[in-house]
Amino acid sequence: MATPWPLPAAAVRGLTIRWPTVYEWHPGRWVDPILDGLRELGVRIERSDVPQPYRNLVVFEALVGGREVPIALDYFDRSGLDEAAAAEVALYFKMQYDSSGYAAGNVVAGGYVPGNRAIFRRLRLLRAIRRLPPGADVYARFGLRHGADRRRRAVDILASRPELTFVGGLTRYEGGPRPVSYRRYLVELARARICLDLPGHGDLCFRLIEALAIGVCVVRPPSSVQLHVPLVEGEHVATCAPDFEDLGDVCSGLVRNDAQRQRIARNGRDFFDRFLGRPQLASYYVHEILRVAEGAGG
Repeated sequence: MATPWPLPAAAVRGLTIRWPTVYEWHPGRWVDPILDGLRELGVRIERSDVPQPYRNLVVFEALVGGREVPIALDYFDRSGLDEAAAAEVALYFKMQYDSSGYAAGNVVAGGYVPGNRAIFRRLRLLRAIRRLPPGADVYARFGLRHGADRRRRAVDILASRPELTFVGGLTRYEGGPRPVSYRRYLVELARARICLDLPGHGDLCFRLIEALAIGVCVVRPPSSVQLHVPLVEGEHVATCAPDFEDLGDVCSGLVRNDAQRQRIARNGRDFFDRFLGRPQLASYYVHEILRVAEGAGG
């Protein structure tokens, strides 16, 4: 699928990414899909002992036209920067990118990825499951390691709505704090009409990207961080109040309104395919790398 970041073939051929053999979070549940996407684009990858002096980010290097461009990929679950790292690199990708921006001009939004690369192997099947009769109105299975109080409140609100919980004696609300395997989680998510996405350790969560990828209508509170292409409320996701006061009404309304729910789900899936698939997100990274390299060369 075409992206907003078309890349000249010659520029891609002339680019080499020197990627560290080891980094703090290895084998890189967060960042490896970006490396996979670079490979899919045909970018030359060299594994090297690139020094990793900073926590919660990956330092790598781009070789462009004989120039070496140091780059940081910050996957930390907070919107603050590692100021020392930002001062040392030419380009700083920030995943939990504060919507108000940063004073440092070399900081750009880093997008986000799913929690496990396995979703890409299963995506066709998961999208096919979406065509089956739904197994739940709302999917809201959360761990309690992060954001426990807010997550409990949201689950309690949903569980108190009988029109979402039970229909004809069959449980249609799936959720709660009990963890399940990643495979089961994806299938449960694919069979739900709505996915409730809540902040955990960070404002952006894997669940958001996974729901968009599968094509599930997402309901979430407003966010203070953004992707490299901002999601539009009411178009790509539905929003509830920050305190969840209207959460039950928002979910109930979407369950009743098939057209609105399916439109948001379809838009979210299209958003993923255009901006968050592995080669699409990698295209954005390469575009930013070449932009910075060109500026440095001038």
